[in-house]
Order: sequence, then structure tokens, then C-alpha cells
Amino acid sequence: MRCGIAGCVLVLLASAMAWGWTDPPGDFLPHYEAPDLDLLHASVAFEATQIRITLEFNSAYAQSSDLEMLSGFIDFDTDMDVETGTETHLADLGPPIPPLGVDYYLMLYPGTCVAELVRIYEGEAFSIDFFPIQTDGMTAIIEVDRCAPEEFTGIAISPNFAAAIIAGNGYGEATDRMPNDDNPLIKAGPCDFDSSGLVNTADLNYLEACTTGASVQQTDPGCDAADLDDDGDIDQDDFGIFQCAWTG
Repeated sequence: MRCGIAGCVLVLLASAMAWGWTDPPGDFLPHYEAPDLDLLHASVAFEATQIRITLEFNSAYAQSSDLEMLSGFIDFDTDMDVETGTETHLADLGPPIPPLGVDYYLMLYPGTCVAELVRIYEGEAFSIDFFPIQTDGMTAIIEVDRCAPEEFTGIAISPNFAAAIIAGNGYGEATDRMPNDDNPLIKAGPCDFDSSGLVNTADLNYLEACTTGASVQQTDPGCDAADLDDDGDIDQDDFGIFQCAWTG
């Protein structure tokens, strides 16, 4: 089975916000029977209705065909609250264990090119949907639908979240992890313009003051932070991203 998208060029669209984390090369977990899938970089790109998760692996220890047996978990703490959700899958590997309250996770099924999105809700695990895993060379891409918190049609995630990743080779063994210590992969959203720790009315006032409308370039340097989709104007697309990060 091939998961690849032949001739694909991986480009993050200008309308997306992307964040990423780098993992040291050659730090894979020791095992003896299967290819070493060594994580080098992971990123999350936010788009209007989806997030795109990209995992890049080291070609020094495995081949592109080995990604067909990619397994593992991607944990998301979407409310940044360790008291909600469940413990990270990194706990299965032993310490160090980052403090995460996992609200959603993706389970990667080897040999199927599929990832299952699972939501933890009121202490129970609910299967939401299945999403294809695409590969291009040593890169795996998963595009997951976004939804509102009250819905069960995708992942309810804002640009403020924490995460953890386990990559495996499909032979029942983990080959790499991110993070390597007990500090979760944290990304704070860009919508907290006044650095108050909240995305609230004060931030909304700033965004409204900088609004230009679609295709009208914002030339005031003081409004650079309000261009959340980095397309030069401040319009409804920026307000949509802002709304997802709202804390009150």
C-alpha cells in the first residue's frame, strides 16, 4: 500500500499559520528489528477549517517506504489544562513525562495510511473520524477537520495548545518521541496582542482598530500583529482565526 502523493510539493499556504518543533537527529529509541524512524521536525498549520500536521523524518536511518508502517500517537491538550482530559501516551514509555491533559489524540495505524481522531470527553474516549496519512519522501502529512467545542465532527483546537508525539515503526515499538524531556510542546497563539495571558476584549479592540477589509493592505507597522493570516490585509479571515483563540 502506498500512502504517497507523487510529485507533491509541500507548501504551507500564505493563509495558514504554522508552528513547529525540531528534534535532534539520531536520538531515536534503541530497538533491533525494524527501521529507525527518527523524527526531525513536527509542525501544525492552522487553516480555516482544518489543521495540517507535518512530521519529517531522518533519511539517514530509514527509507521513504518505511513510512507506510508509521505508527504512534499525537496528543493534544487543547485547553492547556492538565486537570482535564487524560494522561499523555508518553507515559507508556516511562519518564520523563510532560504534564498534559490530553483532550484529543490521533492514533496512527501502520500499513493503512490512516489516523484515527479520538476525543476524551467527561472521562470517556470517543472515536471522531479517520483521516488519511499522506507521504512525500520522508514526510508524513495529516489534515484534520476543525470544529466548535460542542461538536464531535473534528478537533476543537485554537492557536493555544500543548502537544506530544510518539512515532513508531509498526512492529510494536516506539522509535522516537517529542518532547525528549518533561516540557510539553507548547505554542501560545498570536492573538494575545497585549501579552496579558488572555485573548479578550482588549485584544479585540486592537484588531478592530487595525481592520482594513479584504484586499486592502494595512500599511501601519503598529498593526503588523493583527495580520493573523499574513496576507497583508486585516479582514474577516483574521477575525475567524481570532475567534478560535478567544478566552474571555
